[in-house]
Amino acid sequence: MRRRRLSIQQIETFRAVMLTGSITAAARELGVSQPSLTRLVKRTEDLVGFRLFEVVRNRLIPTTEARELMRHAEYIEEQLDGLDLAISRLRDAGTGLFRFGGSPSMGRALVPQTLARFRRQFPQAVLQYDTIQLQSVVDYLVLRRGECFLSVIPVSHAALERRALCPARLVALLPADHALAARETLNPVDLAGESLILSDPTRWYGQVVLQRLADAGLAAEPSVIVRVAESVIGLVRHGLGLGIIDEFSAMDAADAQLVLRPLDLPPFSALHLHRSRDAPRSRYIDAFEVLLQTILEEGTAQRISPAPTPFSAPA
Repeated sequence: MRRRRLSIQQIETFRAVMLTGSITAAARELGVSQPSLTRLVKRTEDLVGFRLFEVVRNRLIPTTEARELMRHAEYIEEQLDGLDLAISRLRDAGTGLFRFGGSPSMGRALVPQTLARFRRQFPQAVLQYDTIQLQSVVDYLVLRRGECFLSVIPVSHAALERRALCPARLVALLPADHALAARETLNPVDLAGESLILSDPTRWYGQVVLQRLADAGLAAEPSVIVRVAESVIGLVRHGLGLGIIDEFSAMDAADAQLVLRPLDLPPFSALHLHRSRDAPRSRYIDAFEVLLQTILEEGTAQRISPAPTPFSAPA
């Protein structure tokens, strides 16, 4: 026969006694009488099969088993809070939480532009943008911590669906007074002999960039290696070399000191929107995708990009 489980009331009572340190304080917090709470604690001990508290010199002391049980009770409480949040979001459509994630570079310009329009459509919504490491993306989406993940780096997993929103091209970042800044478009071989700031060649992003440059005839050797693409911007601005990153990481980077020039290359990747394959679609994610796609289409003529070239997403 299946053993009876603790009820939500028993778990909440146990937590209250653990947190307050006394039956009296816990009863006051829960709004029940002390005798009824004492009886509930006794029934809980009978159900679990061991003592939860000892009375030592008129003090209520949790047993070792109770302290271990408390860890699990805290986890259950967090899950119940998440359930309450989901219920509120579904009940109060338009005023709940829209939580999603992306790579760090998405938070520079593209996400803020999209959320500015999203806010006008949902003025009461609470927004949470999480910067997620690639190794955490699957858990983030499958466990429903966030609704989507935006990145130029594709994440492949059977539990995820991935949609390429538009091609992602590479651009060169140069000081405004550099000789190559006078050109509208650069061929990778134009960068031969320059000090280059590139992404880590041991990671997917850096490997694909190096391969694209090699295919165009430039055997690039980085003088500065970075792990996060948008950190290239500050390094170029302070004279450490010329940078090569994707156009989305470089959005809004151009100013009086820094210019962006498209590289005459095929797209190196795409802007990918990832979601859990089994997750239901909320009105928030639907609106976000529409706004994001609109901004991408509006910016096609404005973004730094070479003449149209066939796009084939890397595997």
